[in-house]
This record gives sequence, C-alpha cells and structure tokens, in this order.
Amino acid sequence: QLDRGNQPEQQIVTQVGKIELCDDFLVNSLVRLSLKKRRPRQKVSGYGTDVVAIKTRGKCKNAINLTCGYHNSFGHNPSEYIVLHEVEETMEYVKDIIEFFLASDKS
Repeated sequence: QLDRGNQPEQQIVTQVGKIELCDDFLVNSLVRLSLKKRRPRQKVSGYGTDVVAIKTRGKCKNAINLTCGYHNSFGHNPSEYIVLHEVEETMEYVKDIIEFFLASDKS
C-alpha cells in the first residue's frame, strides 16, 4: 500500500500494534534493496493502515505500507500537500520491488 504520510524519512511499515504485516526475511530484503538502489527506507511500526484488514482476513501472506510523499495529511486537511519527487521516488522503489520479485521467480 502506498499511503503513509507525514514522515520526515522514507519508511516501510511492517507491523501495526501486535500485527506483523510482513515476515522479517522479506522486510530485510526490501530494506537492503532500498539501500542498493539508493532509495533508503527504514522498517517501522505503524498505528493504522488499510492493509491490516487484508492481512488479518488471510487475503495475503505479506503486506507493507510505504511512505509516498503525503504531508500534513491528517483526515481531510485543506493544507495537505504532496511532494512530487517523493512520490516519484516511491514509484521507482515499487518498480524495484517488482523487478526483485520477477528476478527471484527466475532463480
């Protein structure tokens, strides 16, 4: 999910409360990938994300939520804004993740 906002650094949300969204092996691989591609992200625990519902209903094995350039996004705040280069960086990272999985499938 690309929906995490209001953060000063790029993040990968892998846990909400006591709910593990993503196994450690995968998240460590994603953090290493972010460093390798010079798009560093850190693993964090979040406080709410839509993918919790998908994960807790057994609809996926692993889920994450990525920061994506939202700022001042508390509810429907009229002063919310998006930093385009952060959005573009997130989209490039998503592309990196897809390529990582495609390469893994060929191994």
